[in-house]
Amino acid sequence: MIKKSSMPIQNQIMPVFEVISPGTLTTLQDTGRFGYQKYGITTSGAMDIYALCTANMLLKNNKTFAALEITATGFKIKALFKTAVAICGADLSAAIYDSKSNTIKKAPLWKSFVIQKDQVLSFENIVGGRYAYLAVQGGIYVKEVLGSKATYLQASLGGYEGRALKKGDIIYAYKPTTTYTALRLSPKAIPNYKNHLTARVILGPQHRHFTAAGLKTFLSSVYTVALSSSRMGYRLEGAKVEHKSPYREPTSEATAPGSIQVPPDGQPIILLADRQTIGGYAKIATVISVDLPAVAQLLPKSTISFKPVSLKEAQKLYIKQHRFFKKLEIAANAVF
Repeated sequence: MIKKSSMPIQNQIMPVFEVISPGTLTTLQDTGRFGYQKYGITTSGAMDIYALCTANMLLKNNKTFAALEITATGFKIKALFKTAVAICGADLSAAIYDSKSNTIKKAPLWKSFVIQKDQVLSFENIVGGRYAYLAVQGGIYVKEVLGSKATYLQASLGGYEGRALKKGDIIYAYKPTTTYTALRLSPKAIPNYKNHLTARVILGPQHRHFTAAGLKTFLSSVYTVALSSSRMGYRLEGAKVEHKSPYREPTSEATAPGSIQVPPDGQPIILLADRQTIGGYAKIATVISVDLPAVAQLLPKSTISFKPVSLKEAQKLYIKQHRFFKKLEIAANAVF
């Protein structure tokens, strides 16, 4: 969270970018909005929490700070001031154009760097992954809504006026309170986004609504990510998962990130950042937290399969990731 100050807010912020082209979909996201699902307001937040948190920590920001979530291609911004940034997540061929020298150079990924005033940063082609995150030293400024800066498009809530960015928008950031140091993530910690993923899942909570054959189908099949997939969830296409007969829907209950619902048509849906807060379709399994970023980075027509793990194993993996973030945070702030 950003610490409060007695200084007027206008003395703490500065305009850093002007949007030249909004691209496919660009929104402001942080780690999510919590405590309001009972009112029907979902958490939203970054689809790839790992990439967002890492981008912030490479700039010595609090890892929960808001950043720009850039989907696919076409996003282009002009720097209004010399600014330190970091891009993590998908490789969308980020490039920097300098009009003074009339040169274009590739922007680094998983590394902090400085973009100069009047240079243009663009994201033109998909090399791997779906969502890239652009963090700014000091943190991007917008007013919080219900404790978060995350954009929830379906409710026009949070972010930049509750909407996706458009041409002419000005992005503001807090003036940095720490010195800038170029930092990069170890290559060993950089995800490798592929066209196929085996996601680890915990079975349940309604896996008993499916036949033994249906469970076997789910765990042994390869599914394709549908073109209709979105921030709400990824629809999968493939072998039909068989429900027990007669078909019965469980009582509607809260949904979790990574919940895998199976409607009557037998085609699974992985619920993600902008998912509905409650749902009535039977949930056959839940993707474990540490694998959700990789799921989010799957492009349409990519494939996915599932591997069951125990709750204990999922917890160990989560603790391991938490410790990694803590070490990265300490290391970044120890560099002067």
